[in-house]
Amino acid sequence: MNKAVVDGWRAFLKESILEEELLAEGRLENTKKKHPRLAKIGIIDYLAGADPSGNNKYLQWSAKQLEQSGVSDIEDTAREVSGAVMDFDKYSQRLDKKDINQYKDYKDIIRDVRDIKNILTNKEKRKQEKEKMAGESSVVYESDDYFVVRPNSEEASCYFGRNTKWCISATESQNHFEEYTDKGRVFYMVRSEKRDNDDKYKKIALVYNEDGLEEAYDALDDNMYVRDLATIFDEEYDAIIEATNDYNEENPPEDNRFEKWEEEVEETKNRFNERMSYATIWATIEDYGDGPHIEVEAGIEFPVKLDKLEMDKFNDLDEKALSLIAYGVMEEFEQYGWEWADTSDRIKPTLREKNTEGQMEDGAGIIILESPINVSRFEGVYDPDTFEEFCSEVESEIDDKYQDGIDVIFQRILIREGILGGGAFEKLNLAIQNEEFVSDLWTMESGGDEITAEMDVDDSYFIKGLLNLEVSEKYEFDIEDVIKIVKTPSFKHHLTDALKKMAGVKHGYPSTYLRLANDRGESLPSGGGGLTGQYINYVISLDRDNVTNDDEDYDVEAFIQMVEKIDTSDKFKDAVEKAFINIVEKEIKPPPSGYSAFRQQRMEFPRKDDGHVYNESLVRNWKKYLKG
Repeated sequence: MNKAVVDGWRAFLKESILEEELLAEGRLENTKKKHPRLAKIGIIDYLAGADPSGNNKYLQWSAKQLEQSGVSDIEDTAREVSGAVMDFDKYSQRLDKKDINQYKDYKDIIRDVRDIKNILTNKEKRKQEKEKMAGESSVVYESDDYFVVRPNSEEASCYFGRNTKWCISATESQNHFEEYTDKGRVFYMVRSEKRDNDDKYKKIALVYNEDGLEEAYDALDDNMYVRDLATIFDEEYDAIIEATNDYNEENPPEDNRFEKWEEEVEETKNRFNERMSYATIWATIEDYGDGPHIEVEAGIEFPVKLDKLEMDKFNDLDEKALSLIAYGVMEEFEQYGWEWADTSDRIKPTLREKNTEGQMEDGAGIIILESPINVSRFEGVYDPDTFEEFCSEVESEIDDKYQDGIDVIFQRILIREGILGGGAFEKLNLAIQNEEFVSDLWTMESGGDEITAEMDVDDSYFIKGLLNLEVSEKYEFDIEDVIKIVKTPSFKHHLTDALKKMAGVKHGYPSTYLRLANDRGESLPSGGGGLTGQYINYVISLDRDNVTNDDEDYDVEAFIQMVEKIDTSDKFKDAVEKAFINIVEKEIKPPPSGYSAFRQQRMEFPRKDDGHVYNESLVRNWKKYLKG
């Protein structure tokens, strides 16, 4: 290069730089003169150092902003103004106001620049999103009228499926993209460039499996007839379908469920087995060419502790006897409605001794009822979710219920087989079943969870006999009065008290029931007409669920005493008469004055037998009350 040219260029640059420096220094001096307060505290120098123009182009405007702000914390404001100036210098070409002097307040610059940054940020985000989606999808076909893409991720499916109702593109509800792709399905999204945005055929999803096109959905997520695609795609139908078919053959969908299910099922199985005490679940994942299947099994181990004598009895049983007992237990479970105990599908329960070496003393031991359960009696298992439901049902219906009723049934059968001794209830139950405890007066039934003793009809008290009692005559009761008294809950309590006193019962509370046999709730005619067969039917009952451990012996002993001591019909009839007299004497005496049913004028008259004074109108009112 010519030396003279170079020298000339250097001289020009020096002159330009000198001019810029002189301009900057001049602006600095002028600003300091106009704003001496700011100059004195060094703010003008700070603003000049932060001025991005290089020649203090914005210095005068910046100083003016500080002067008019009127704030006490001037240093923080100076930093804000400098920041606004830097942003203006950087984004001035994008701002509507190109001259900083058009801004009367630096905060307006901050607002306008923030809006521009947001616009640029959103554009950048869309650009990055588009680039990312391009990496997570494959464009299969593109023309002036149609764009076809296969999304390979849930995000890409949401991106290309915007403004549709497709569940594989949902962003505000559950998205099912992975659920379908895990099952070997892929999607080709077809967008029409010429249709309006509100046209349901603006976007169409083609669903493919490994064999090819399976179904299609419009933008409203309505299932379409595949044959209609030819009309919708028109001239480009063949090209679109050929492109998607070719790409699908080269890149077939994969069924990813096997490995995923294995992991989920293993975790669920271990979680339930760790917390269950009496049931165990097994599961395997199999694939026979049509996708994965979950095959489940489950079994039980129900323990019962035996003392030395009971273990000796157990050990004396041969395998056949033990097998019969095991099947008997399962059949009993099934009769109680537990269908999992159904042994018809070649299920073989066993009864065995548990190895407790070094754990038990005095020859005691534990026996185990061990058996598979009939899993076909549960809801079907089709995927990890239904497997979880199966495990939960096994836990709630078997494991949780073992100590809440199942164990009692198991022990009852062991008592029946003579292995377990059993409590007072079980002993009485067996004694009645074996006809070791019988009565000529009471009809007794046992088995299951209830023991009952019912007064035989021939020995029951017929209602008409109560009319012959002196107390009935003195109160002028007719048959309807007697029936209503007998029907009251109080009469049953008085009768039970009378029977217990006769039997010498001091403790225990077996349940009792009383009814009028053949009583249809009909109003009987006065004078006793139509009374044939009207008698008091009385039942004593023990219910397994209502006999507590603390009171079991008392309740059973009370039952036995009442049956044994009330051994003639005369004793029962005496108790009925005492109960009737007690309820009349105790509950038909003048009541408290506040009892509204008996508010009336009282007329006293003497009672002949003992001189007690009764109220005549009270007796009449009582009869009226009984008649309803």
